[in-house]
Amino acid sequence: MEAHLDQGPLPARQTFLPTGELTVHDPQNNVLKKIPILLDTGAEISFIHTDLVEQLNLSTSDPVMLRLHTFGSEQVQEKSCKRVRLEAWDTDGEPISLELFTHNILTKPFATPPIRDEDIKFAQSLNPPIQLQSQKSAVKPMILLGCDQLWSLVRNDQNHITLPSGLHVIPTRLGHLVTGQLCNTCPKHYENELESTEDDKEDSWERFWTLDSAGTEEFSAPDKELHSIEDKQVWENFNSTIQRREDGYYVRLPWKNVTASLPDNKAIAFHRLVSVWNTLQKDQDLLDQYDGIFREQLNLGILEHVEENRSVEGSTTRVHYIPHQAVLTPHKTTTKIRIVYDASAHYKGCPSLNDVLHRGPVILPSLYGVLLRFRIGRITSETS
Repeated sequence: MEAHLDQGPLPARQTFLPTGELTVHDPQNNVLKKIPILLDTGAEISFIHTDLVEQLNLSTSDPVMLRLHTFGSEQVQEKSCKRVRLEAWDTDGEPISLELFTHNILTKPFATPPIRDEDIKFAQSLNPPIQLQSQKSAVKPMILLGCDQLWSLVRNDQNHITLPSGLHVIPTRLGHLVTGQLCNTCPKHYENELESTEDDKEDSWERFWTLDSAGTEEFSAPDKELHSIEDKQVWENFNSTIQRREDGYYVRLPWKNVTASLPDNKAIAFHRLVSVWNTLQKDQDLLDQYDGIFREQLNLGILEHVEENRSVEGSTTRVHYIPHQAVLTPHKTTTKIRIVYDASAHYKGCPSLNDVLHRGPVILPSLYGVLLRFRIGRITSETS
């Protein structure tokens, strides 16, 4: 609802409704996708858009007549709706079962709250810190969750927080949802001045000559300097944290300092496992080879069993499931099947494991010299 006065629209402090995302399975494309959802404390029951019901191929019950009484109207509308049960997953990959009614109109698209730098710094300073999820500038909810079910998604083990911008953070199974009003603050104005000097000519010549070395440089300045500093920090952190123990070397993952939280991807990994199983069970020999690879790696200590609820002492526990799949190479005489772990898998709008890890120094800029030195010797070797 938009509020207007006789003098025109309210200038106002913007108000934002609590929206989040549910993970569902799209049977048409056989992928997991995020569905925008609105938590509406003014609704008694919950609804789902009829378009989403058709898209997800959900089964429906016989039509029932609902008497809908909307705000600002004394008239009661009778609407024929169908009951739908939706199976979804929260941010932890835990299942959520919702009972919804179909409707062809839920709400129009509306703006999502902007996450300011001061809010991000404040959220990271909390104990424990919380991750504020960035959203699109506008969202159109396909599910409206009313009071009959929304409270089952609100977490009672975490505190509600007020951000410096005036917005409120509600902890839910869908993540930390941002809602409320922005404080009236004056926007900052910046002035930019451009001045042309003789140095511009020198820059032009420098750009001209750098074309001659194109392809041998991974980044150009200033990106090159920035990545050089970043690579140096990653390398120093690697050398300072690597440990040599009796059974080998132990290293840490080079995590980035990112504001977006890394989902556990449990739902993605589970559905990928089902897909792999359905494929390999058609060929018992391949299935035995696939199983044998895991058993061999367990015996060699490459893999180890991890209890789902086990906590890591002295560190912040971070759980992430990596989907895996089989790559078949029947034309090869030795390795006809190998296992590939997909660290690029991610929910829509969420980072993957690769996104939150530093890639570290690369040898791409030195490739030219590597190829030249490769031609010097009489005997060469390669590996992958």
